[in-house]
Amino acid sequence: MSKIVDKEMWDHYSELPNPAWYDYKNKQKEMTKNEKQLYKDISDLTKAVQKLVKLLEKMAKQQL
Repeated sequence: MSKIVDKEMWDHYSELPNPAWYDYKNKQKEMTKNEKQLYKDISDLTKAVQKLVKLLEKMAKQQL
């Protein structure tokens, strides 16, 4: 709530959100979606790197 007041997104007279509040909330949702996608991408990348390492280790053992 303090962030809302600090950003002047709350009308103290009517006790209703300023229209900027809705933009703020939409941006927060979008950031959350982007963060979820970023986490998924990092997770997928980590799995791919682990598979690559196993494959390289297997190839290295075969050459010995």
